Amino acid sequence: MVAALNKALNYANAHGVLVVSAAGNDAADLQHDQNFIEIPCESGTGVCVSSTGPGDQLSSFSNYGVSAINVAAPGGEFGAAFTHFVLSPCSSRTVMPGLAACHARNRYLFVIGTSQATPHVSGLAALLDSQFGGTLNPAQLQTKIQQCSDDIGKAGADPFFGQGRINAFKTVTGTGCNSSAP
Repeated sequence: MVAALNKALNYANAHGVLVVSAAGNDAADLQHDQNFIEIPCESGTGVCVSSTGPGDQLSSFSNYGVSAINVAAPGGEFGAAFTHFVLSPCSSRTVMPGLAACHARNRYLFVIGTSQATPHVSGLAALLDSQFGGTLNPAQLQTKIQQCSDDIGKAGADPFFGQGRINAFKTVTGTGCNSSAP
């Protein structure tokens, strides 16, 4: 199963698709826990996203590990919904029991998780690529997003935020980006 997924991810990447995946919500150290692997995050292809909560802190549930995490994005934290959760679009086609409110035609829900952080990175990649007429390859997209992220952890790549928390303004304007980051 893992080999088949890795083959699909490599195929997508080779055909110009930037694969962006959630790090997972187990508070696991992906670098040191040899009994735990988060796929597709640790497949080696694409961008693995951890989650930040209020105050740019790693969300208590977010997986981490310098060998896995490329960037972080807002994913919320346990606490009051209006101040700690992420407002997220709702689909009436969901099959997840926890999202049953979507069947009542709610348009948005307050939720948390690395699955809420990941769309921030995907959207930023799409916005960035649109500026270049769709000509950027996955490596170029990933590099630009990482170079323009705010380094909110220890200097350089760190286990919690990778190269940093994404910064949409810097990424689309090229203002204040670090050209020495990967």
